Amino acid sequence: MINIYTKKECILINTLLDWLLFFIISLFVIYTVWYQYAKYEINNLIIIIGGVMLVVMLFKLPFKRNFHEFAPLSLLFIFIFYATVSGFIFAYRSPVFKEMLLQIFKYLIPMLAIVDFVGNRRRNLKIVLIIFSSTAIVLAISLLTKGILTKTSAITVGAYNTNALSSTLILGAFTTLLLIQEAKIKPFKLILFGGVLIEFMAQIFAASRRGVGVHALMLLVYVVIASRMKIDKNRKIKLIGLFVVLFVASYLLLDYFREMINTLVVVQRFLGTASTERGDYLRETYQAIALKLFLSNPIFGVGLGGVTREIGVYSHSLYYELLACTGILGFSLMIGFFTRLLKYFIFKSKKNLYSTKQVILENRMSMWFCLCILLSGIAVVFIYDVSLYYTFGIITAIINVNK
Repeated sequence: MINIYTKKECILINTLLDWLLFFIISLFVIYTVWYQYAKYEINNLIIIIGGVMLVVMLFKLPFKRNFHEFAPLSLLFIFIFYATVSGFIFAYRSPVFKEMLLQIFKYLIPMLAIVDFVGNRRRNLKIVLIIFSSTAIVLAISLLTKGILTKTSAITVGAYNTNALSSTLILGAFTTLLLIQEAKIKPFKLILFGGVLIEFMAQIFAASRRGVGVHALMLLVYVVIASRMKIDKNRKIKLIGLFVVLFVASYLLLDYFREMINTLVVVQRFLGTASTERGDYLRETYQAIALKLFLSNPIFGVGLGGVTREIGVYSHSLYYELLACTGILGFSLMIGFFTRLLKYFIFKSKKNLYSTKQVILENRMSMWFCLCILLSGIAVVFIYDVSLYYTFGIITAIINVNK
């Protein structure tokens, strides 16, 4: 098919399909991240938009020169193939398995679309970062202005699960921080940094200990990385001075607003109240059941959604969920995928002789972001949430652009 078109015609068609794909990705992100919770849910809209997205990508296939941009995802593809086959063997009768598998495949489409749209083009990467950053900031504003109180005294948007919401806000902070470094105009930098702080405030009211901790860590890491790149002379002294100023300012603010801060639900959870203890006890119970399921079939697992099939909820841990549902083989594949990403970013972070400041920041922030996901996996399952596949798409796009 491609032989009937000239090179210029192929480039033009591919460009038009790219922008159509960008429009559909934008709709998908806005709807899944914000609209379906803040406004109202439209039945089957995710399937419809995802289907159109897939059709556009299929139309692009004859005009693609190569598929190297998907190479960083190879271990993830192997994991999903393995989880599909093993699940059909050990849980083929379970409607929960089929539902979870469909959910994963449904979220793979936007991940692939992001990688396809960006390719190795920095401009397209910036566009994708803007989509996620702006949508996450709008989500944070919706939570702060129209949030709903849950049974656990946390605040959420509509029927948004607070763990999923927290993960989305963390991804929003990550994309916004990357945009700050690239922004040329100082007022725009300040607006973006204000967006990160708004997302952090939303994390606090969403009352996720994991979310607040990871968000704060991402901010701290960004300040350190950005400061080290800007300070040339007497770098260590200036960096120590910066941290002293931040520490003193934080201490004074915490002391001045102590009474108000102590009333925050997330602070009470950090301190360990009765309700928190109950939640932690339930998590331990779920994970004990997940461990029993793992021991019943330690090599292959009991199939995706196995813990939910047994007790009606997730295990509240990526690691327990992987071991119970996909066994040692599936666990090893997923951890191997993360290890591969980390090795790439660690190598690139050290070898930066010819890299721009933006590339250095992206590689180092991505390394820490992958570590934060692994750290968050202690308390969050992830593999059934769209935010994880958005993350994989963006991380892969960063790798392809910075190669």
